[in-house]
Amino acid sequence: MLKRIYNWQGHRSDYIWLEGEPFHRLRSNLMGAFSTARPELCFSLGLALDKNSLRTRVYGRTGTRRNIVSRARR
Repeated sequence: MLKRIYNWQGHRSDYIWLEGEPFHRLRSNLMGAFSTARPELCFSLGLALDKNSLRTRVYGRTGTRRNIVSRARR
């Protein structure tokens, strides 16, 4: 996990980068990413997945996998 906090034009931005493990099941990778991000957001930054605005970007090896993750994060 990579975490970066920076200010730009008076606005605070918190950046967290998470990657899944290759050759693991998609669902377990996704749940692992959320379980890693949740405490970092809540305790370190005072944010929550269900209350604050989050911008996410998903990359997948195939369109099908990317669509599965996109549906799960909604």
